[in-house]
Amino acid sequence: MMKIIDELKVALANHVEAALTVQGYHWDVEGIDFSQYHSFFGEIYVEYFDQVDRLAEYVRIISKGDEYVNASVDIVKVNKTVKSNVVVGSKPKQMVAEIIVLNDVLTENISSLFKLATEANEQGLADYCAGYLDTLAKLRWKLVAVTK
Repeated sequence: MMKIIDELKVALANHVEAALTVQGYHWDVEGIDFSQYHSFFGEIYVEYFDQVDRLAEYVRIISKGDEYVNASVDIVKVNKTVKSNVVVGSKPKQMVAEIIVLNDVLTENISSLFKLATEANEQGLADYCAGYLDTLAKLRWKLVAVTK
């Protein structure tokens, strides 16, 4: 179970990092397509932030309440595996390219969790991961479509 809990903490930390990065893009984007990118980035960071609570709750559920979660700066520093390359200024296509990288890391995290949950017969977590993988795939499709 510790392997699942450790992977949950990594996914949690990476989601916090990704959400904050995309929220920054949401604030900083400029240009003729500002409105579209601003809304799109808003949709993405809200989706990522929504998962933070779910992931933290699964740490508590899987550990049967024995493991505590504090989504402070420390949990992000200790557990994150994603490295954000923050794009500054009005470069929306570069921002989108960076979000694709972040989204791919999150997809890897959740895929790993799905495998671990399936092996441990943690059906609730496996079900959550399967559904969320579909969401991440759809986000990736939208992000790639914007770059064309």
